[in-house]
Amino acid sequence: MKNLYLIRHGKSDWNADYDQDHNRPLNQRGQRDAVKIGTYLKRASVQPDRILCSSALRTQQTLALLNEATGWRSEVHVEQDLYLADPDEVMRFIASQPDSAETIVVIGHQPFTGVVASHFLGGRYLEVPTACVIGIEFDSARWSEIITEEGRLLMHVLPRRLG
Repeated sequence: MKNLYLIRHGKSDWNADYDQDHNRPLNQRGQRDAVKIGTYLKRASVQPDRILCSSALRTQQTLALLNEATGWRSEVHVEQDLYLADPDEVMRFIASQPDSAETIVVIGHQPFTGVVASHFLGGRYLEVPTACVIGIEFDSARWSEIITEEGRLLMHVLPRRLG
C-alpha cells in the first residue's frame, strides 16, 4: 500500500523584493498556514519516508515550516523539475520513486497539485488553495503502478478550516 500527500506551498508575498518568480517568498499568512498544516499532519501521524519539494523558495520555506511543526526527518529531494512542471511530468516523477518508500510527500504548485489529485481520484475535483494538503492511499505495492490506479482520499485539509 502506498500513501501520497500533495501539498501546495503557503501563500506567497507578491510585494516582496525578489528578482524572479522562483525566488518569491512566503508572506506571513503563508508561514502561519504552513505551521497549521504541519501541526495537523503531526496529530494525524503522517510520517513520510521521502519528500519531493519544488526548488522554488516558497516551497522550500513551506517544507522548513512543516519540518519544524511535524518533527519530520525524512529523506528530502529538492527538485528543479517540480517548479512549473506539467501534471503528466509530476505523475511520471512520482511513479519513478523507489518502492521502499511507503509514504511520499510532494510539495509543489498549482495547477499540478489539483490536476494530479484529480487524476488519482478518478476525476474528482478538489479545491486547492495555498497550504492545502491532499492525502491519497493506493492499494499498489509499487509506485509505477499508481498511474493507472484510482486511489482513496485520506484527507483534504485547508488551513482556513483549522481555525
